Amino acid sequence: MNRKNGVVRTFLFMLAFNYAFHLPAQNIKWEIPPVYDEARDFSHGCAVVGKRNKDKGGWIMTGLINEKGKLVLPFEYTDIRYGSDQAFWVSDSFHFNRKYKLIDRKNRVIQPFKYNKVDILDALHAIGYIIPAEDREIIELAERFRKNREDIEEPEILSNASQPVPSGTFGRSLVLLDNRAEELSASRIFDMNYQKINDSIFIVFNYKGSNIFNLRLGRMLLDKPHQYLSASEGGKFVINHDTSFALINPEGAIERIYGFNVMYGFNAGKAKIATRTARKNGIQTVYTYKYGFADFAGNVCLAMTNQEVSDFGGGTALVTTGTDYEIIDTALQVLFKISMDSVQSFDKREYGNYLIKKKDNRTMIIHGGRVKMVVGENISISNMTLTDLTIIDQGTNKYGLWDWNGKVILPAIFDSLNNKRTGKNLLAAKYKGKYGYIDLKAYR
Repeated sequence: MNRKNGVVRTFLFMLAFNYAFHLPAQNIKWEIPPVYDEARDFSHGCAVVGKRNKDKGGWIMTGLINEKGKLVLPFEYTDIRYGSDQAFWVSDSFHFNRKYKLIDRKNRVIQPFKYNKVDILDALHAIGYIIPAEDREIIELAERFRKNREDIEEPEILSNASQPVPSGTFGRSLVLLDNRAEELSASRIFDMNYQKINDSIFIVFNYKGSNIFNLRLGRMLLDKPHQYLSASEGGKFVINHDTSFALINPEGAIERIYGFNVMYGFNAGKAKIATRTARKNGIQTVYTYKYGFADFAGNVCLAMTNQEVSDFGGGTALVTTGTDYEIIDTALQVLFKISMDSVQSFDKREYGNYLIKKKDNRTMIIHGGRVKMVVGENISISNMTLTDLTIIDQGTNKYGLWDWNGKVILPAIFDSLNNKRTGKNLLAAKYKGKYGYIDLKAYR
């Protein structure tokens, strides 16, 4: 496209944008009216919604509705979690005194209150945490201290603690549960956080390092925590091994050893690698890294000469050469290139999408390795899916929805949009302080 045609295209796009961007609010087609103070996305035909309860000190109490807006569970709970439409983990207490029980669709108890925290894995499994009272006291103090670090002194119970203060996902008793709350396996882990790889394999983190936990076997796969551990495709992992790195299979056995200074997990058959050089700066040692890619056999397929590379999420990777930003495909072909001098920021998003903010404050939106549109500084992008973009009008701080051709699906009149839909096209939207649901099929 030459410059003249590009200017004409941008002008026509802005004319259409200004016409559609401020469509009247009465044109909104609500599938479920906006009457809720909280709303989550639909999953398994249900969604958690909340209403503020004056009798509960103004706290939002949650219930469950189906896709017609009919109430499945009453507004009696502070939290609801579920992996199917037949059984639900619910709590009616707050903060670190919270406990969860399991109930069915008729509000009948399957498992009484027992677990302090529940994470849903899938339709058949969940993780339950039991946290001793003394740990909950430390955790609550720690959270208060973190939020008010500049205003209060560190509580004595924290400074005298024999173990690091827990943060994130934690628990001294971690239990795998089925959908009838039967305990399948357990492991005693302190200060644990995790990354789900699949329904049974997790990377777990604590103050000693990282390990691989097989929930169904109820044990760690490695004999000790590792400083470096990252997931690879095929259920495999890359770990630090002596002074190099190794690829291990889902059972923990070593398949191959690599001789790189730095290595991450494989994606699209390629792993991020780096060389490391050291230099002295006074009494400190400063390390410099140069990045590239290697294949499963250990062959370097992109030279380690770059300031940074990303993984191949969404089928593309971002390469920072030192002078340019490049988007490459899995065959290492350059799809897009722009000088770093002309860019304020370069942001990789999900599904292989990119946002490039230029020094003239315009934002280039890259989709499929090419420029789909350019927007001015009055527009920012909140979320990007395979089909649409959630945008924010910076002048009004209101949210709207576009497709990838720049067509306005929903005008920017909403307080927020929960644009992570599953199942039907029901989108949770906040309008004039209340949440409802819009069926996007009516707009496509």
